[in-house]
Amino acid sequence: MSPLGTETRPAVVAVALVLLVVATAGPVPAAAATTASPSGAAETATATQGENVLTFTHAFERLPDREGTVRVTVETAVPDSVTGVSVSPPDGADVVETTGYEQTTDGTWTWDGAASAVDRPTITYVADVDRRDEGTLEATSTGDWALFNWRTADVAWRYSRRANAPEPAVVERGEPVGEGVVGPGYAYLGPYETETRTVDGETIRLVVPAATDMVSSPDAVADALAGASDDLRVGARNERLTVFVAPAPIDAPGRLSRAQVDGRQDMYVGADRPLETADNAWFHEYVHSRQAYEAGSGMRWFDDASAEYYAARLASEGGHVSEAAFVEYVRTDETNDAVLGESRSVTDRASYFKGMRVLAALDVEVREASGGDRTLQDVFAAVNAHDGTVTDETFATLVEETVGEPRDEWLATYVGTDATPTVPDSVAETTTTERPTRGMLEPEGQAAPLVGALLFAGALAVVGGLRLHRR
Repeated sequence: MSPLGTETRPAVVAVALVLLVVATAGPVPAAAATTASPSGAAETATATQGENVLTFTHAFERLPDREGTVRVTVETAVPDSVTGVSVSPPDGADVVETTGYEQTTDGTWTWDGAASAVDRPTITYVADVDRRDEGTLEATSTGDWALFNWRTADVAWRYSRRANAPEPAVVERGEPVGEGVVGPGYAYLGPYETETRTVDGETIRLVVPAATDMVSSPDAVADALAGASDDLRVGARNERLTVFVAPAPIDAPGRLSRAQVDGRQDMYVGADRPLETADNAWFHEYVHSRQAYEAGSGMRWFDDASAEYYAARLASEGGHVSEAAFVEYVRTDETNDAVLGESRSVTDRASYFKGMRVLAALDVEVREASGGDRTLQDVFAAVNAHDGTVTDETFATLVEETVGEPRDEWLATYVGTDATPTVPDSVAETTTTERPTRGMLEPEGQAAPLVGALLFAGALAVVGGLRLHRR
């Protein structure tokens, strides 16, 4: 979704006001205020400004007789400071009903506060939620249930306000019609059950559709994710992570939404993905949820490389696969002729496989240089904590600071050329100390909220939607 908010004042120069959906794993402005509803709804607000709040409530309804689509009703609560609102449904949407909104010649729908007797205008449309990426089905609605990225099935908006009136806060709420859960990026509609665990301040809620048959039990998956939260000490934990289980026919291994507010985020993993494998979609997407840095062009490989390496490592340390299986997996020869630092030549598979092997070897370098006191997790934590873009030079500096001596030549060889490092058996060694007992059940039903942040610009701009990580 690319929601737009444009304000214009009578007799003054127009100013563009853009509501930007946060699409990174970075920190959220302290002014953001959020609430959650036990019904499965999610809410995002900008800074509280009394009653001067412009609210868009998006209600999502599955359509049993129209597979691949959902019905969306957007109700707008308009404060006195706002004199007009315009909305633009997504491309291809079929507008079926409006109250207070009138269609204009440019295809938008406008509410004029001076001319309309309706103070809570609404618009209802039917949107296509089927999404494919190179033949892989990423989202759908079967009629019995729906799972989709609701940020791609939403409206753009703009408003005008009275001269000298204070700028309104903007709230966007998402809620299911009937059973379901709406998270920051994904919406699930239909009956479901949940498993919830809380570890080290992070609450992980597993949403299991009634229509799905998981390869691994919900209880085992929830425990495994709690263990991963405990074992991965790299900072950037979420306050709440909602994990949707994706039933067939969705065949994507997993996806992470980058929409995040106040440490709350969501993702999904395919129901057919097992825990007992080093190629572990559950842990891969979970590791993505713990990445809170901005990678420069020469470091983009680190996103999937670290997710794949630590997915395999967490599977081993959690007892889901043997150490031997872990070592064999990270020693892969696949894509070993790739040059990771050349972003234009790096494919997704190279980031996963050669990138994973390079990080496995680097982990051994860090452990040996520090006498076992440090691991790659310490480098990962420093990457997350870095203020600004992480370039290849930044990464080399953080590695040096972690191990106490430079590894520039090592990194230049294995990241900057097609050379491939050796991964010794010692990569399976761990310095993990005994942790407190994991997991604490928590009442189900609270959804992750959505987020918006306000930016001023000289003209109306279209803001990109979510950035998704793919396995």
